[in-house]
Amino acid sequence: MSAPAADDDGVPLAHYRQHEGCSVRFHCEGCAHIFDAPLEAVIAKLQRQALGGPETGIRKVARLSRRPCPRCGGGRWETRPGFPAGRDNNGG
Repeated sequence: MSAPAADDDGVPLAHYRQHEGCSVRFHCEGCAHIFDAPLEAVIAKLQRQALGGPETGIRKVARLSRRPCPRCGGGRWETRPGFPAGRDNNGG
């Protein structure tokens, strides 16, 4: 499987609203530190900063993030959906 294209914004955040408890999972490219942010909090922050909203692709969120990694101080992230333990991406 090949890596996504650099300009691939990914699935819109709004899509993940159908998955109860879904978050945005941030993965540091420098040290592999992972943290989850609540989906609705990410959408609200994008809207407050006029950077996007529910239509923003989940991969684009990584490019918009300015938060440094708390472990290594890096600022390059990958983002993907974070599904609650015991649930898969089909909601079951």
